Amino acid sequence: MRTSSNVADAFPLLTSLLAQKDRHTADHCSRVMWFAGRTAAALGLAKPTVNAVRQAALVHDVGKVHVPDSILNYPGKLDEISMELVRTHALRGEEILRRFPERHMREIATLVGAHHERLDGTGYPRRLRGEAIPLGARIIAVCDAFDAMTGGRCYRPTWNYGRATEELIACAGTQFDPDVVTAFISIVDERIFRISS
Repeated sequence: MRTSSNVADAFPLLTSLLAQKDRHTADHCSRVMWFAGRTAAALGLAKPTVNAVRQAALVHDVGKVHVPDSILNYPGKLDEISMELVRTHALRGEEILRRFPERHMREIATLVGAHHERLDGTGYPRRLRGEAIPLGARIIAVCDAFDAMTGGRCYRPTWNYGRATEELIACAGTQFDPDVVTAFISIVDERIFRISS
């Protein structure tokens, strides 16, 4: 039977596992954790909730350990079969985290499993819509997208801050929660943009 100390031990283990699989993804997760924690705080969430969001953000891509390296590191656009395999990582990550019996880890697992859901219900894996998506997952979704756009990928050029934030604003209300986008923008450059619905 695991004790609460095993929960704390789980995160270094999981991040180490991800780093061994793909250093780029591990670094991305660290940046998303930083963004997500500050965004959650900007939204006025309680400290335990902020911590849960940070922890989920740190391991949000752990399910990618099940995706072959040849797909993760493919230097071009993936075909639909390969993309479907990549899309399994949210559910796979949730499954990994649910192996820990502690209640706290179940909360983390839920956020990881929902971080690719979209506000309009067209995301994956469960096509959740609006507030059916946990707020922590909505926070991670914005931070994840921003870092993916600005962090660069082998299959697309890096976007600058302005272009990435314009994309977040353009997708607020469909892909992203507008309140989360506003909070995120406020912490990355100290300006708050008004997003009309």
